[in-house]
Amino acid sequence: MKAVAAFLPLVAALSAFCRSSDTGTAIVRRDLRSSLLWKTVVSPRSEIMLDWPAGAVRSEVSVDGAVKATVTDTGLASVTLRFDLPDSPADERVAALAAEYFDADGKTLRKDETSLALVCGTGGDSVNLRSRSDAAWRRAGAKSAVLPLADGAVALSINGETVSDLPSAPGWYWWKRVPSEPAALMLTLEDGSVLENSVCGLTGLTVILK
Repeated sequence: MKAVAAFLPLVAALSAFCRSSDTGTAIVRRDLRSSLLWKTVVSPRSEIMLDWPAGAVRSEVSVDGAVKATVTDTGLASVTLRFDLPDSPADERVAALAAEYFDADGKTLRKDETSLALVCGTGGDSVNLRSRSDAAWRRAGAKSAVLPLADGAVALSINGETVSDLPSAPGWYWWKRVPSEPAALMLTLEDGSVLENSVCGLTGLTVILK
């Protein structure tokens, strides 16, 4: 996956803020608690595990509220969904995945939900890293951006306003409206340390007369 540090180099997972010719190496941890990979769609065809509660006879798996699969065979432990991976930063987003289980009367027994990021570079491409001295470090590549939240993140603020729907760390936040003027990003970690960056989005047409 294309990796970025949106705030500091220790946060490595935001393709919207890190796209350059600089290359380097990165370690991807597969620990379910400490790796963003657990909450990232990495393949167009992804296996979704099913956890059938007692008495369930049917399950509906949905993405952003739209049912993508209906399963009536309670012996199945998973179902495969197709995701459209983004081709550009403008297509990056966070999707809401849900699995709802019903009894024979159609009553909901349980609904499991999570958020998954669809970001560029997760289809087996090499990892691109960007130097913090690069001016592009402070530019978003689209009008929206998917921000990585490092393990231990407790608060995210944009231009001094705290994000209210911050997911449990590690996770992702979909910044849906990146302004053309610089915006101050601040991520606070459990130990009290603060990661900061000033980022601006796409600007309008610029005409230079010579």
